[in-house]
Amino acid sequence: MKPIVVKEQVRLGPARCFMLAVAGMYYRLTRSAITVLILALAVAFLAYVLFYGIVSQDTKHRAYEELKQT
Repeated sequence: MKPIVVKEQVRLGPARCFMLAVAGMYYRLTRSAITVLILALAVAFLAYVLFYGIVSQDTKHRAYEELKQT
C-alpha cells in the first residue's frame, strides 16, 4: 500500500476565510431559494389543476341538468 503524503496546507487570513464563508452562504441561500420557488410553483400548479377539474366537472353537471329541464 502506498503511503499517504500530506502536502503543506495553505494558510488563509481571517478576511479570506470570511469571504469564503460568505460566498458559501450566498450559494446555499440561492440554491435553497430556487428549490423553494420550484416547490411553490409545483403546489400552485397542482392546486390549479385540481380546482379546474372540480369547476369544469361541476359546470358540466349543471349544464346537463339545465338541458334536461328545458
